[in-house]
Amino acid sequence: IYHKSYEEFTDFDKDCFCYFDIPYTNTNACYNGETNLVDGWTEKSDYKFFEYCEKLNNRGIRFAISNVFKNKGKENTHIKEWCEKNNWIVHHLRMKYAGHSYESANMETDEVLICNYENKYMNCLF
Repeated sequence: IYHKSYEEFTDFDKDCFCYFDIPYTNTNACYNGETNLVDGWTEKSDYKFFEYCEKLNNRGIRFAISNVFKNKGKENTHIKEWCEKNNWIVHHLRMKYAGHSYESANMETDEVLICNYENKYMNCLF
């Protein structure tokens, strides 16, 4: 497990698995503005990351990405479109945040795990 920019990783073989928890463009998390980018993580950052993932996929490297399709009424349509275009497998997480201050906000949130591979055991997790 590393806490680095995804761009720093290029030496993978086909047996590697990559999990990414990138900043979510439609949320107000503090880390969105704390990246090494001048303006934080933006939709443009997403598109650059998408290209990286497509290169991994073309090399046969499996990956999973945590993200949100919808948060507090704001939709990430560009992420949805990217998933549809590439036929990625999208798992919608059924999370309950009982006892958290953002429990009511979760009612409007569609958290997802985006994968470029199928696993027969994944569906029992979501």
